[in-house]
Amino acid sequence: MPSETLPLADIQVIGTTRIFPESNVTSNVPRIVPLSIIDATVAEFAPTAGTWIYDQPKEELGKRALYVDQLTLSLRKTLEAYPQWAGQLKWAAYHPDGDHTERFGRLVLSYGALTDPGVALVIAQTSQPLASIVPSAQDRKENNGFYDIKGLSKISFMTSEVPLALKQDHNNPPCLIVQITSFACGGVSISVKMAHAIADAQTMVNFIHDWANVNLAMVSGTAAPRLTPVFNPSLLDNAAAGNKDDKKPDQNIIDIAAGLPLHRYDWWASADHCPPALAGSTKIPQALEHTPVEPFGTPLPWDNWDLSSPVSDYLIHFTGQEIHSMWEEGSAQVSPTKISHLDALLSHLWAAINRAKGLEDDPEDVSLDVTFDFRTRVEPPLSSRFTGSPITLAGVSMSGAESCSMPLGQRAARIRSTLNQLNTTTVPALLHYYIHQVCPQRIWNTFLGLRNILTTSWLRLNVYGIDFGAGASPRYVQPLMPSIDGCLHIMEAQGSNFKDSSHTTGHWYENGVGVRLHLESNAMEKLLKDPLLRAHKKE
Repeated sequence: MPSETLPLADIQVIGTTRIFPESNVTSNVPRIVPLSIIDATVAEFAPTAGTWIYDQPKEELGKRALYVDQLTLSLRKTLEAYPQWAGQLKWAAYHPDGDHTERFGRLVLSYGALTDPGVALVIAQTSQPLASIVPSAQDRKENNGFYDIKGLSKISFMTSEVPLALKQDHNNPPCLIVQITSFACGGVSISVKMAHAIADAQTMVNFIHDWANVNLAMVSGTAAPRLTPVFNPSLLDNAAAGNKDDKKPDQNIIDIAAGLPLHRYDWWASADHCPPALAGSTKIPQALEHTPVEPFGTPLPWDNWDLSSPVSDYLIHFTGQEIHSMWEEGSAQVSPTKISHLDALLSHLWAAINRAKGLEDDPEDVSLDVTFDFRTRVEPPLSSRFTGSPITLAGVSMSGAESCSMPLGQRAARIRSTLNQLNTTTVPALLHYYIHQVCPQRIWNTFLGLRNILTTSWLRLNVYGIDFGAGASPRYVQPLMPSIDGCLHIMEAQGSNFKDSSHTTGHWYENGVGVRLHLESNAMEKLLKDPLLRAHKKE
């Protein structure tokens, strides 16, 4: 079905409630756990959110698995392993002479109290069938793999009526919201939205896998799975170099961190030309008015971001063959230097986007800001089940002209060498730097608009292998993201072998890759017409 014919779904909320772990135990003395310093740095990020959309199951057992009552029961049981998410996410009390967890702008999760907000559960429905709203995997690959997803992204798979934690003007809001939407055909969408400080994409997808496995066990009458999330934020802080609780940072360690390839935009230096809606972030908090602060740093380059320009939102499907062809071309250009398939794809996309923006002859810097995970960059490494948001962004920079003219392999090697600088030797210094910041939210590692691309990826998370008991893969998995110029998301496409893995290679890109791109509309139009964008596609 052509994307422009998809109607907007009239999704109606029919009920909202707060739920708690199945064996919820409360007391007058809640448990209070300080979150990690990196959790605090992402406190102002957009929520971590996604939607899993399922067609009506063919079998009766599968239909029962997607009943709202059944999903609610299994959600409560799953929260037994995540009790902290039914609690309060809030700012830690500021004690200037306290330890590192009591400095300004730190976060805690308080749970186990009678006043816990619980998890918000929203029940919704629509009179429309899924097929009239959500394109099939085949539909999304038509038109040379270009799918205008703007209309679909406006559908209210997640309500905006329930506020999320850390909002100043709401009393006791939840840090996790779940919405279950029933469609006229019997299909169901399951959406989650989480304060970014409690969960990055890996944590969120782990949680969805756990919930699905619990639900599947309940409806099939099999043994309940053992859930093993690791909620111990101090493990990350403990990986920091130096002394976390000293009043001043170690300058030798700070010098190591200063040499790492990250943007350090300073909100407090960015009042000029700041959009009014964001102006509050440019003011030094009143609690710090008598606290010595570092001199102002690099201001956010507001002149490079026209917030009034319309933004297009496209899903671009690349085949596994295209991704591998990019990698082969790039690898041949820089051998024996090793690059990954993701490096090659990012290199290809970055050049194409900058050509579309008209930066082929531009001498000024452009940046590809790549999200990276701390879990594997500390010693000992953190478990893949580590719960939290241990991420930030590395900045790959060069002139606009270079980004367009440099061979794919050299650009990919630049991406790889940038990320390789963030390792078990240097990341402890970066943690020390953040821990000793007067305000963790002051420094911003990315920007958007003309000269910056912010990229994140959900890879090797098996997002299409999540089965609540329906017996089939989701029709579509949609990350819920703000539509902002320069936001790039990469995820494996839906595969054809849901249960049978005997015919797979195990490569994350083998079934193709879905590239979700938000780009200024004129640039998007040029990008989609660029013949070089599909230069690696075999007819």
